[in-house]
Amino acid sequence: MAINLNDNILVNAPKPSDDRYGPWSSVSDANTNVISANRYLGLTVGISGASGVLDYWYASGIANGDLVEKASSLQGVQGLQGVQGLQGTQGVQGVQGVQGLQGTQGVQGVQGVQGLQGTQGVQGVQGVQGLQGTQGVQGVQGVQGVEGAQGIQGVQGVQGLQGTQGVQGVQGLQGVQGLQGTQGVQGVQGVQGVQGVQGLQGTQGVQGVQGVQGDRYSTTSSTSLTIGTGSKTLTVGTGLQWSIGQEAVLTFDASNFMSGTVTAYNSGTGSMTVSVDNATGSGTYSSWDVNLGGAPGPAGAQGVILGNLTQKYPRQSSRRIEMDC
Repeated sequence: MAINLNDNILVNAPKPSDDRYGPWSSVSDANTNVISANRYLGLTVGISGASGVLDYWYASGIANGDLVEKASSLQGVQGLQGVQGLQGTQGVQGVQGVQGLQGTQGVQGVQGVQGLQGTQGVQGVQGVQGLQGTQGVQGVQGVQGVEGAQGIQGVQGVQGLQGTQGVQGVQGLQGVQGLQGTQGVQGVQGVQGVQGVQGLQGTQGVQGVQGVQGDRYSTTSSTSLTIGTGSKTLTVGTGLQWSIGQEAVLTFDASNFMSGTVTAYNSGTGSMTVSVDNATGSGTYSSWDVNLGGAPGPAGAQGVILGNLTQKYPRQSSRRIEMDC
């Protein structure tokens, strides 16, 4: 049965009239002793601390987590924002400061070392120069013609009086030009010298550097494959010249091999896919030689011509010559 109490009850005991206040040693201790059935929104309990008993209350509900310190949870209503003051008069702009001195230019970096110059190829040995033919005899020089007599010099004009310049005297007559001497007889042309013997053929120069290697297809693979038709994916060498549609041959030995069309190749990873349409032998193997179908074999060694053909066969220029190679 409920007992109605008025507002004028005065408690003369030096402790709270509600035993739910405590004080308790901790928040957990308060939640344990004040059960949910005895709680209400706003119920205040005391929690003992280092600075004394602090008031905690169930601020937003009656669950254990709703018990918080009262002083930290009670926030006053925010006051009205004051009227913004008038903007003050803008001050006089100060004199611009003197511009600072320009900084010293940084030291120029050291120039990188020049790369080494590649080695110059060996120059072939120069052949021996043939003997020079004998020079023909020079013809006799013709006799020089007689020089003509010099013409008579004209009389010099009279010099005018000084002051007012006198009239220039008449130019004397030019002397008659002497007769041109008869041209000497041209000497007989000397006989042409006999042609010298042809020099021996020079030694063959050193062979040049081998050209850039052509397309590469030959490679190997350690992918485990079972002999049979169908699509086969394996890992081969990278940077090869395989392209889609080429014929590839995968060989374990002379009795176990497969062939088909390349359907994919990644030159960066070496992944290759072959659609096998011809399989010989049986079994599963992980050591394969891979090459282009019908790839040509290596070129044979180049033959060397021994000696000079004109010296070895001097009288057979119009006949068939058998060369030793």
